[in-house]
Amino acid sequence: MFQFQKFTLANMKKFTTLKREFFRVSGLQRAQVHISGGLDSAVAAAISVAAMGNEHCFFISNPTTYNSEETKGLAQRIADYLKVKLWWNQTGEIVDLITRTHEISFGDELVSTGVASVHAVTRTVQGLAASHFFSSGIVAAGNHTEIV
Repeated sequence: MFQFQKFTLANMKKFTTLKREFFRVSGLQRAQVHISGGLDSAVAAAISVAAMGNEHCFFISNPTTYNSEETKGLAQRIADYLKVKLWWNQTGEIVDLITRTHEISFGDELVSTGVASVHAVTRTVQGLAASHFFSSGIVAAGNHTEIV
């Protein structure tokens, strides 16, 4: 059974080694991390760069109307600090369209967990499309809504 591990330098090295080994075994040479400017994606980005090197990583941010200028700025700062290119993939219109379609179809607004699911699925679909374009593996950021 999984037990939460305290975040230490030794565990960071373990995470980095596991990430590097996963990519080696899978044959993927590029890591794709979707960053929001939050803690989960910042940690995933740092581990990926430590494991793969910044030349084998790229970041994507998928902002919507829910992302503030502050979090978008933090995403850019993370990318700049780690010396990794950040691609901006606007997903707001897609999320809005799916949300409106739901409201038209079912006659009611989405609940907050439904909205979170639309965001997660949109990021997942965009990430899968990008993985084919960039020949990359997608690194999960750990946000619970990413697991669909």
